[in-house]
Amino acid sequence: MQEKRNKNLKYERIPYEDIENLLRTFHKRFDDFLLLKGFPLEAERNVSFYTLIDIIVRVDKRKAYYHCFH
Repeated sequence: MQEKRNKNLKYERIPYEDIENLLRTFHKRFDDFLLLKGFPLEAERNVSFYTLIDIIVRVDKRKAYYHCFH
C-alpha cells in the first residue's frame, strides 16, 4: 500500500504581527492609489478589515498548499 504524501506537514498559521504589517501596507498602498487617481484625502473609504484579514489568511494557506503539492 502506498504511503500518503506529505502526511507530516502541518500548516502553521500566519502570525498576527505579519497580518498587521500586511494591513498597514495595504492601507498605505490603497491611499496612494486613490491619490494617484485623483481622489481627495477626505474621500470616504469602506474597507472591511475582517474580510481583508480573511483574504490574507486564505492566500497564505493557498501559498502553503502550492508549496507542498506543486
